[in-house]
Amino acid sequence: MKPPKRAAKRIPARLVSAAGTTYLVEWAVKDDLKRAYIPGELWSTDGVEEETLAAGVPYGLDWESIIKIKANAADIARLLRASGIWTADDFRTNVTVADGVFRRATLLDVFSVMNNMEAKK
Repeated sequence: MKPPKRAAKRIPARLVSAAGTTYLVEWAVKDDLKRAYIPGELWSTDGVEEETLAAGVPYGLDWESIIKIKANAADIARLLRASGIWTADDFRTNVTVADGVFRRATLLDVFSVMNNMEAKK
């Protein structure tokens, strides 16, 4: 006698959009969100089978493979001091200046991400 079939694990998935018979769905994986295109008939308010989500066509960029951070704490500390921010009080009273330092330090990273996105096309 065969053991009873287990019901496939269903994952709660939000319907983002529908185009004909293809649905774009979104679901949570730990503290992250994933999106994929799946056949519309496989989506339900009760969730989507885990295997269906895994087999779906991924939506969006794989940011983890594109983002390469070059800014480091030493560079940011040097820029903070060069901007006159030496103490916690300096930081608190010059938050706008400190924000500018962080933006300046990561600006090249933003350009790097843009270049990496173009290279992935």
